[in-house]
Order: sequence, then structure tokens, then C-alpha cells
Amino acid sequence: MRNASLWLLALAGALLLAFAIAYGGLRSSAERIEAERLQDHVRAVQIETWRVLSALEDAETGERGFVITHDPEYLAPYESGRQAAQAGVEELSRLTAGDPVQQLRVEALRQASGAKLAELATTVALGRGGDFAGAVARVRGGSDKRRMDEPRAVIEAIGAREEAELESRRLSLADAAQDEKTFIYAMAAVGAAALGGVAAAVVRAAKAEARAAIEKEKAKRQALTRLAHAQRMEALGQLAGDVAHDFNNVLAAVQSAARVIARRPDDPESVSRLAQTVSAAAERGVGVTQRLLAFARRADMLTETVDPHEVFASLREIISPTLGAGVEVRILAAPGLPKFETDRAQLETVLTTLATNACEAMAGVGVLTFAVAPCVDPAQLRPGAYIRISVSDTGRGTSPEAPARASEPFLTAKPQGLGLAMARAFAEQSGGALAIESAVGRGATIHLWLPLKQEKSALARLDAAEEPAGAPLAADRV
Repeated sequence: MRNASLWLLALAGALLLAFAIAYGGLRSSAERIEAERLQDHVRAVQIETWRVLSALEDAETGERGFVITHDPEYLAPYESGRQAAQAGVEELSRLTAGDPVQQLRVEALRQASGAKLAELATTVALGRGGDFAGAVARVRGGSDKRRMDEPRAVIEAIGAREEAELESRRLSLADAAQDEKTFIYAMAAVGAAALGGVAAAVVRAAKAEARAAIEKEKAKRQALTRLAHAQRMEALGQLAGDVAHDFNNVLAAVQSAARVIARRPDDPESVSRLAQTVSAAAERGVGVTQRLLAFARRADMLTETVDPHEVFASLREIISPTLGAGVEVRILAAPGLPKFETDRAQLETVLTTLATNACEAMAGVGVLTFAVAPCVDPAQLRPGAYIRISVSDTGRGTSPEAPARASEPFLTAKPQGLGLAMARAFAEQSGGALAIESAVGRGATIHLWLPLKQEKSALARLDAAEEPAGAPLAADRV
């Protein structure tokens, strides 16, 4: 009788152990599948929201290109962006069908993007009707930016909601998993006790296993935190790659425009030279795209010795035709500027981007000034010799709070945020710094400091050099 009881106890213990193992494996697999499904859903919603925003920006770029150049070819990106934005909103509606809160936000996005597209359509209609002056007036009125801020705010709310829902479900799954693990451990302990017959040993083993489970859960949470950080970095890299791809498309349009100009030689010599300049700028733009992609891969800088006079002479040839006849480009450089070491391609990219931002701030009409001078011991940096490049415009300027956030990546739909973030990263990676001065109605000045590879005593002779016109920071000794 006793042997029969022991056999029954052993069988019951074996069955409990087998059930615990099988159930634990099935639950672990189900949790992993659910976690992956949630992550894929959130990623799909976030990618679709950014696609809608990018499509709206493409439509706005095409509208402005058409209004400024009167070239109907710019209506192609406008039409494709408009269609892509509408399709993206419908896809978001499908993806969030099970979430009433998100459905309300998607409907708000539909209305905001529709209002933005209607604004663009009105401006394009004026241009198609030959009233380009009226179209330009609408663009300068500033309503485009306000219309773009509304869908952006909704998109950010949708993304934040998805992240919050994902975190809430993760915590729920973790709590449920802990309860199930406790149940499984209890069954395993009973089974082990039935098989082994040594209660004390089973208790000690259960305690050790429980401690290991807690440590494992802690390690799992840490791994999830690292995974979330890696996913954010991946999203940033993907967004930078998308921006680079869009910029490459714009450069392809510039090359096409250059070929069109070359085929219409009303003034063969000047038009041909202009076509070559535009083509050269487009080639530099392709290099910019490659450097954006390289920046996403954290490529090193390729430094060389450069002559600032030569750099700015080349820069004038590139940007003057690009900015248009309404922008006067002035280059003020102290005589005898020393050469310095930097990545020339990245420097030209930064200066071209700052010039483009300034042109947009001036709405295509104003004075753009590059002032270059040596300086010693600027307050923003450790003591030493530096070259200071100041880029000033006569645009609308900003409030005193805006410069503090101006270099945050992806702050606005315009390239200012990304351009200033790249400029600051370039300056700091070079061992220098970037500062912004601006006031409403008084334009803006961006100061860029790059180190000189010379001793301070060797640069002292430059203290008496002629100071370029402009407003140097009080902390500089030029």
C-alpha cells in the first residue's frame, strides 16, 4: 500500500513538473509574440505619421518652387505629395481602427492636413491663373507655417499615444508573466517535493529559483530599456536617411533645370556659365547627401588645410545663383586670414545650409553677409586662437527664447532645425562652437568658431587686422 502511494505521489509530481515546463514554454512564446506584435504596430503607426508629414512638406516644396520659378515641373512633387498625404491618413485610420482615441486624432489629422492642402491648392491655382504676385503674397503671409504646425502637433500626439499604450501593455504583460511564473514555480516545487521527498531541499531550491527569477526579470527590464534606446536611434537614422533621399531628389531637379537653361541660350556665355554653376552646386548637393548618410553611420571627419578666401570665393559662385536675384551676398573678410584645418566639404555644406535658411527667413529678398575674422580667447570656448565665421541676414528674426531651441533636430517642417543641428555638431566635433543672435524684426546672426592650429603668439599680429563690418560678440578680441 505504501509503495503504491509513493508511486502515485511520484506520478503526480512528474505530471506537475511536465505541466509546469510545457505551460511555461507556451506562455513565454505567447508573451514574446505579443510583445513583437505590439512593437511592430507602434513602429508602423510612427512611420506612417512621418510619411504623412514628409508628404505635406513635399507638396509645400513643390508649391513654393512653382510660385518662385513659374516652372510647371515643380507641380509634380506637389501633386505626388498631396496624394501621398491623403493616402497616409487613410492608412493611419486603418492601423488605429481598434483605438477610439487614436481614431479621433486621425480624424483631426485628416482635417488639419486637408486644410494645409487646401491652402497650397489656392496658392497653386493663383499661379496657374498667372497671378504669381498674388501667390507670392500668400506665401509671405505666413499662413503656410501655421497650417503645417497643426498636423505636426496631431502627429506628435498620435506618436505619444502609441508609445504610452506600448509601455502600458508591456507593464501589464510583465505583471501577468510574474504571476504565472509564481504559479509555475509553485507547481514545480510541489512536484519536486513529491518526487524527492525532501521538503527542506525543495524549499531552498524554490528560494534560490525565485531569487534567480527576480534577477532575470531585472535583467530583462534593462535589456528592454536598451532595446527601446536602440530603436529610437534607429528611427533617427532612418529619418536622416529619408531627409538625405529627399535632398537628393531636389538636387536632381536642380540638375534638370541647369540642362534646360543650357538649351535656351538667349545669352550663350552667361547662361552657359550659370548652367555650369548650378550643375556644380548639384554635384556638391549629392556630396551633402552622402555625408548625411555617413553622418548617420558616425563617419569620421576628413580634415585638410583650407584657405578661407578661396572657400568663400567658391561659395559665392555656388550660392548666388541659387538664392536668386533678390538676395545680395556680401563677403567681408579681414586681409591676410590664416589657413586652418577642417573638413572642407562639411564646412561648405554647413555654410550653404545656413545661407539657404537665411534666404527663407528673408523670403528671398534682403542682404546675406558672411564675415570672417580671426579671434583669440572667445568666452564660449577654452583659451586659444580661432577663426570666426558669422552669417547674418536681414530677415524677420526670432524671439529671444527661440535661439535656445533653434538647433534641436526636426524642430520645424523647414530645414532650419536639421541644418542648425548639423552646424552645431560640425562645430563641436571640430573643437569649436556655435552661437545664435536674433531679435524680432532685426534679422539673425549665426557665429561659428573653428580652431586655428597655431600658437597664440603667432596670431597676435592679426589683432590689428581690419575688422569686417558686422556685430562681433563682445567676448571676442579680434
